[in-house]
Amino acid sequence: AGASQGGMPCRPVLGGGRVYARRCLGGESWSIVCVDAGSGQTVWSIGPQYVAPNERLISDPLLMMAVQLLDGVTGAAITVLTILVITDLTTGTGRFNLAQGVLGTMRGIAAAIGTASIGTIVQHFGDFTGFLLMATGPALGAALIWAFLRETKPAKYID
Repeated sequence: AGASQGGMPCRPVLGGGRVYARRCLGGESWSIVCVDAGSGQTVWSIGPQYVAPNERLISDPLLMMAVQLLDGVTGAAITVLTILVITDLTTGTGRFNLAQGVLGTMRGIAAAIGTASIGTIVQHFGDFTGFLLMATGPALGAALIWAFLRETKPAKYID
């Protein structure tokens, strides 16, 4: 059921070694806090702010579980497909680890730049514009892959 502060339930969300929770300060006052799961140190917090009665960060736990399940399944599928394509393209070259490292680095840089830039865009132009820009990148990437990525399976695996 989650911890209770000020008599109101607070449901934590785990992600990437951090715990995100709504800290209920009593009445209708609250703050959002991010805590490092290993050390228990507060990384950042926002608030307190006014919240309408009965408003929660996660309004439907079943919906949140469904979204997290879908996120996990798609993340696993993309990871497996990426490894398969790298294997196909680097078979016999001895460059599998190099290619995987380069793609991992590119992913990390894209995540850092994407988060900062979309956050700034959402702040200045609104949620809808940010959503459209976030949807445009994967759509463009899918179109480019569909148009230009040839079959990667080699005739014979050498490794």
